[in-house]
Amino acid sequence: MSQRMSQIEEDIRRLTPLAAEKDLASARIVACTPQMYMMRFHPNGHGKSKPALEADHIFVDEAGYCNVMNALTLFANRVPVTFLGDHKQLPPVCTVDSQDLLRFIEGRGKMEYAFLWSQSALFCESMLTDGIRDAEKAFAEVSDPHFTETARCDLTESHRFGPNLAGILDRHVYMNGISGSGGRPLEIICVDAVCGSREERENVPEAEAVDAFIKMDRPEDFAVLTPYSRQIRVLKERMPQYKDTRILTVHKSQGREWDTVILSVQDNAGVGRDVPLRFTSSKTEVGMKVINTAVSRARRRLVIVCDRGFWVSRGDELLGDLVSEENCGTVYTYDGEGGLRR
Repeated sequence: MSQRMSQIEEDIRRLTPLAAEKDLASARIVACTPQMYMMRFHPNGHGKSKPALEADHIFVDEAGYCNVMNALTLFANRVPVTFLGDHKQLPPVCTVDSQDLLRFIEGRGKMEYAFLWSQSALFCESMLTDGIRDAEKAFAEVSDPHFTETARCDLTESHRFGPNLAGILDRHVYMNGISGSGGRPLEIICVDAVCGSREERENVPEAEAVDAFIKMDRPEDFAVLTPYSRQIRVLKERMPQYKDTRILTVHKSQGREWDTVILSVQDNAGVGRDVPLRFTSSKTEVGMKVINTAVSRARRRLVIVCDRGFWVSRGDELLGDLVSEENCGTVYTYDGEGGLRR
């Protein structure tokens, strides 16, 4: 034990000079999260209990996923701030449901501004120049930020997407001529699984089809994604061995990638809801962001489990384009008894 303690003490002595506070004066780049910045630094030397972050320029990566409340603190340094991120993917994760946040805005109560924890950092200019009411309106309408003072540059060549996926996403999402230089094209597979009418967003045949595909294909690096938490429960009941590691909502998948992504779409014509394609139609702002996020998690293969007939008939949708004959290389049909056929 004493030998182990001596080793720990030696490690402490060796690592202490490398602490950020001691090396800050000579550091050319400081990397941290906005939360770490607020915890460890004071802006431009204001305050005595913490070191100053006297940066010349601040860059925020994954800015679309950073909330505006955290991002606004960075402007206290009075230096240029550059946001790098994809405004066409999901906004920050907030534990409060969006419908509750909208209700708080309408009620003008103590929680009126809680939506700022769910709004992207890309809305900082709106907050600083237009005011809180415009930010509320943008949140309620799920609209993109607009820039007047902010200089905007669009990425038109992606080294992440293959050429086929980039072309599809350009038609339905980015519409700026983006091209893909990500090497080989993304392999797109469709598993056709039809589900009848239902009131809730649960699709048992799709869960069975996902299970059948995994047993047949045996992928190594994969994840099963779905837009809806109710479908998560169905998938985990069918495949309990993957419940804590491989089955996620699209929202929880953001920032991660897998060689194979299996997407259980869940929605088709049989969903009896006020908004039947809430998170799956690329004709709505939120649906477009959900599906864009889901399909871009795949490095090599994208397996879309859906009612193919329904989505092919909607060729003007992102999902419809993905599972079309032109883009889908392989199609399997679920037989309803645990098997797939080509």
